[in-house]
Amino acid sequence: MPLLRQLWNPKGLDAAVESAPDDRYGFKNIADNISRSILSLPQEASNVIGIEGAWGSGKTSLLNLILKSLNQKKDGHTHILHISPWLSGSSPVAALLLPVATIIQQETEKRHPPTGLKKLWRKHLLSPEAQKVIEYAQNTSSRVLPLVEYIGQFSRLVNWFAGGLKVFSESRLSLDQKTTTKLREDIARQLVGLDLKFIVVMDDLDRLEPSQVAEVFRLVRAVVDLPRFTHILCYDRHIITHAVEHALNVGDGNRYLQKIIQFSFKIPRPESFDLRHEFRERAETLYQQINNQPPDSEMATALAAVTDTYGAALSTPREIHQAINTLIFLYPGMRDFVYFPDLCLLQLIRITNPGLYDWTEHYLTERAVVETGQGGLAEGEKEVFQQELITLTKMFRASKASSFTTLAKWIPGISGHDDKDLSLFERVSEDFSHIKTTGKRLSSLTHWRYYFAFSSPQNVLPPEFFDQLFMLAGIPEKQQQLSEDMLSQINSKGIMTGTWFEHILSRLTASLIQDRHFDECAGLVCFFFNYTDTVSARFRTRNTWFSLRETGINQVVRHLLKHMLDIDEVRTIALLDTLVTNGVSPFWIADFMRELIWEHGLAQNAVSPLSERLLSRENTEQLRDRFADRMNQQEMRSQLLSHQSLLRYLYAWKEMSAMETVKEWVREVSSSEQGLFDLLMRLRTTVFSSDRGAYLQINREQVSPFFDDWLSVEQKVRAKISGNELTPEMQELKSAMDNDD
Repeated sequence: MPLLRQLWNPKGLDAAVESAPDDRYGFKNIADNISRSILSLPQEASNVIGIEGAWGSGKTSLLNLILKSLNQKKDGHTHILHISPWLSGSSPVAALLLPVATIIQQETEKRHPPTGLKKLWRKHLLSPEAQKVIEYAQNTSSRVLPLVEYIGQFSRLVNWFAGGLKVFSESRLSLDQKTTTKLREDIARQLVGLDLKFIVVMDDLDRLEPSQVAEVFRLVRAVVDLPRFTHILCYDRHIITHAVEHALNVGDGNRYLQKIIQFSFKIPRPESFDLRHEFRERAETLYQQINNQPPDSEMATALAAVTDTYGAALSTPREIHQAINTLIFLYPGMRDFVYFPDLCLLQLIRITNPGLYDWTEHYLTERAVVETGQGGLAEGEKEVFQQELITLTKMFRASKASSFTTLAKWIPGISGHDDKDLSLFERVSEDFSHIKTTGKRLSSLTHWRYYFAFSSPQNVLPPEFFDQLFMLAGIPEKQQQLSEDMLSQINSKGIMTGTWFEHILSRLTASLIQDRHFDECAGLVCFFFNYTDTVSARFRTRNTWFSLRETGINQVVRHLLKHMLDIDEVRTIALLDTLVTNGVSPFWIADFMRELIWEHGLAQNAVSPLSERLLSRENTEQLRDRFADRMNQQEMRSQLLSHQSLLRYLYAWKEMSAMETVKEWVREVSSSEQGLFDLLMRLRTTVFSSDRGAYLQINREQVSPFFDDWLSVEQKVRAKISGNELTPEMQELKSAMDNDD
């Protein structure tokens, strides 16, 4: 994916800024001012400057820009030496003074070229001026230096003759060593006489072991009295002070640093807005490059909300790099199974509040068990979750991010405005669950696991499986085989908690469908219009609390129809007209048609954005009228009590036909006591509670509009079920009515 490579820094996932065009945080102006101050420092003694900042705050980026500015402004007598003790296994004293010796030798020979025998001899030995620096390095280092190797490494003049330098042994040096003080004085005179100045830069000191930190400060002390040296040290002050206390056995690392560091500059914290803006900008770029289109308005709004709220906790540029690099790594392989702003939310939380990330995964795992009716929480477990969440949210500095109501917009089942009112594992409406499922949200019972496992049925069901599936769908004579194969997947377990049927649905994404022929998609649409009621019945046999909407079937059908509309709108509408009239899954069709009319505000509701509407208003009204005629027919009315759950169907019927038509049917059915009881049993809805698990209730507010006098009906039913000797059905009805109290 060539475009994606543009988001990866070829120098590393967390490479520092190296030039002004890459500067996102205003370091260029800071670097220019610091470099100007460095070059104006007095040169009578050594200067030590500390650049302080936490890991990832941009110390190396600022340092790179300072070095660039220094190189542009310095004179020809100033030499910049960049030493990386973290990467070098040698003594820092040697790493500095040996190149200094090389430069001194080079400058001496430029100004005083040797002649005669001296010229020949100088090819094999150091000049007296350079030798003094080597001796000084030997005296001030904490360990013996392998001199020949260092000289060969740093001196271009003697590197060609490194073999001959063995005559210049450590024993030879030890014979003529002067006192350290005298050597320092001689070197100082040489520096002044040659008009040489050195700027020594040492980065990443906070990555060193404590003993290595001590060695660096030994170096600084060794040259602190030499004129014309300016040291720039980059470090995290908190880490360095602890290292000093440990390595040098001093009680106060801060006071020790004050003796070494003459000037210090703390990296300014980037503006919170700048950090959020960069994350959002890079996230949107990633989305566009992966999907070949920018986020739509709804997704852009959601991404902005995530970034403004949880991006406020970002404190360093490195945190942005880590979050974006993770998205670059994960999103291309899971884009069909997640909602991008939700994935961004999780990565922001993982970087800024790792404990909350772990809590979220644990909470959603337990919620899935509760919501699917597979179990409940152990005694006291809910309180533990609540206390952990209270503690973790307080770690956010931003008030919005620490709010439970804000988190509840992204993670389901959370309610309460403060610690006292916080409640978890709360009931979520079926409509809310459906929206989250079709949007592949983190709060979806079907999709939440993808956000953490970063795995999908894609690595279980090979592409050949779907080739075969679409092949069967595209041949009318193979429809029976297609339906048998699809229905058989309900009884087979996949690699996760669902069935193979659910995994197939999760794979039938827009990107998988986009290259399929019209007839192939039409065959699958026919399957769903004819067999989804059967699918629902089979799942309910496996799990009483099953919710068809959680499977995402509606979204799959929408993907198929959208692709068909793009190919041939006339044929698609004609097929839909046939299916709403004759499809043998009328209860699911009612639910699907209800979605379509809501998109156009045909149920006295708000109109959906144009981009979210599947069909035109004209076509939607045409299909609505067709299906309303079917719902009003006696043949359909006589089938209703055969269905286990009717409440959603009655609302769809009301919205597509008329409330009075529905109430007329209710009167007819409830005219007998048994008919009333049968109807009420089918008007029960499922509720999930963290305390009780799953149970059924008759919701008065939802049921009562379909009865002329609900209070009379309720009194009549309660009188009948108030006795002690009740049939199992009456006991279930009594419990359902009591559950709404």
